[in-house]
Amino acid sequence: MSGAGRHTFGTLAVQVWPVTDVQAFMGQSASATTMRYVHYVPKHDAAERFSRFVASQTVSPLCPEPMTSGTAESNSAQLAGA
Repeated sequence: MSGAGRHTFGTLAVQVWPVTDVQAFMGQSASATTMRYVHYVPKHDAAERFSRFVASQTVSPLCPEPMTSGTAESNSAQLAGA
């Protein structure tokens, strides 16, 4: 396959399959080589998908424990006593 044919295949393939599969299909040993095609993956709904994911979480990824009323006051009191 010519260089242009490989590039066309890689560009189209990353839109269908995971990068690791495309890497195997193309016989590339380094994932960095396959990553050159990733910018062709359409991301028109990325913000919407991320928003749905965040909304579905019951615990904030930034705060491992659910917030309850009085938590901020309790933390402030603990810090003041330290």
